[in-house]
Amino acid sequence: MVPFQVCGQSMHCNVLLSAHLAAKRFYTAAHPSAGIGKGIYGRLGLADAFTHIGKMVMLSGYFVTRCTTLKSHFHTDFDCTGGRAFTFMAPLFDMSGMKDGHLLCETGNESKGIARYRYQLGRAIVFGDGFVHATETGTAPREIAFLCFTFGDHKMKLGEWRKAEYYISRQCPFYKDLAGNVLRSAEISGSF
Repeated sequence: MVPFQVCGQSMHCNVLLSAHLAAKRFYTAAHPSAGIGKGIYGRLGLADAFTHIGKMVMLSGYFVTRCTTLKSHFHTDFDCTGGRAFTFMAPLFDMSGMKDGHLLCETGNESKGIARYRYQLGRAIVFGDGFVHATETGTAPREIAFLCFTFGDHKMKLGEWRKAEYYISRQCPFYKDLAGNVLRSAEISGSF
């Protein structure tokens, strides 16, 4: 457990090391009552921005920190959710002076090229089903942090939810189901 402060409120968080990259850490609330980002998610208006898909609910909130990325690991967060589950990522530090360490993604064209998204302070990226991405290799001048959420349509079909839950349950020891019930991850809860 690591002491942590969010908006002046003291929290104790679990630290999960990435299986792919020891230099990447996921900070999650140590107890579901101290959920990271509950108020922030509402103030950002994410649910309102996605009403054309359905009523969005926050499923998890966490921070990711990193300094060095030795190898880019291309992956998707979500697949087969009917386009109803999403990841939100916003840098909490100015990365404009960084020449590397940004987001790489596969382009949707036939050549399967790689595009680069440059993180900007004050701007977030949201992505969902089939978005193949990776952190660009490189070293930041100091450890940098990102505010992250997963959220989705509260009316996902059961099979879609199970696909979303597969990813979410590997990021946080606690997360919410579509009805707002707090669940404990069977995948990682034994570590705490």
